[in-house]
Amino acid sequence: MVRLLINVDHVATLRQQRDTIYPDPVVAAGMCELAGADGVTIHLREDRRHAQERDVRILRQTVRGSLNLEMAVVPSIIDIAAQVVPEMCTLVPEKREERTTEGGLDVRGRGAEIGKAVRRLRDAGIEVSLFIDPDEESARVCADLGASQAELHTGDYCHAKVGSVAASRELARLERAGRIVVDNEIKGKISRQKPYRRWLEENHIELRGLFQPSKPTPSNPKTLAQRLRAFGYTREDLQMIVGPMAANGQEPVGSMGTDTPLAVLSDQPKLLFHYFKQLFAQVTNPPIDPLREGLVMSLMSFT
Repeated sequence: MVRLLINVDHVATLRQQRDTIYPDPVVAAGMCELAGADGVTIHLREDRRHAQERDVRILRQTVRGSLNLEMAVVPSIIDIAAQVVPEMCTLVPEKREERTTEGGLDVRGRGAEIGKAVRRLRDAGIEVSLFIDPDEESARVCADLGASQAELHTGDYCHAKVGSVAASRELARLERAGRIVVDNEIKGKISRQKPYRRWLEENHIELRGLFQPSKPTPSNPKTLAQRLRAFGYTREDLQMIVGPMAANGQEPVGSMGTDTPLAVLSDQPKLLFHYFKQLFAQVTNPPIDPLREGLVMSLMSFT
């Protein structure tokens, strides 16, 4: 569904250039919504060239539709966004010497920094969009970084002569990148309908302080075999599990796992930890997906 969010940055810019209290972008936002807009976009720059923090906080209280806060990947601005909690934040590049945004985010070169900002905003309950150049690789990286949407930079298309080959080429770039973005947006919305990570963090219970560590007891070698059978230990357990744990201080890892039946279905008494381990027969081993794993592998070949 197409939705219209109107950017009121230029209203704020005019106010700042005139050094007055008018025109007010908050008033302009109200007029946009009264005219039928679905929401408002405003850019809070680090240098406060356009909107001011006051504008953003008042808009959060007055906008009835969606509020989209454009911002750079700057900790101080991210802190404000986490406090205001707009419906969406669009991360954009910023250069103090440019008059307007001249290109998309360097999502490949700044992936770690951008990904950290995306996670911070999403943890605050904010949808995140990235302003990117219209190429397919940037669109894929955008999805890998956790953004649910992307805004495509159309500067090259706008500068191309109408009807020229360059205009057709740039339009084709936008269409290809747009198809990838739309697909990733759909996947993002579906995955957020069931936020398993948040559910786990909110509902898991740590079993701490319920048991006291057992004290060492003297062992009788004559009754060792009898006690091992009584508690369900096998010779394989001693050789393959207990022995390596005692020698190396870590859980042993086998290439084929364990193919023993499920403890819950057994008629024989089982040790407690048998109910909490993953069995080999329950694990699938799919081949590498060259699309999903595109950041760490390549299908390029040399002859």
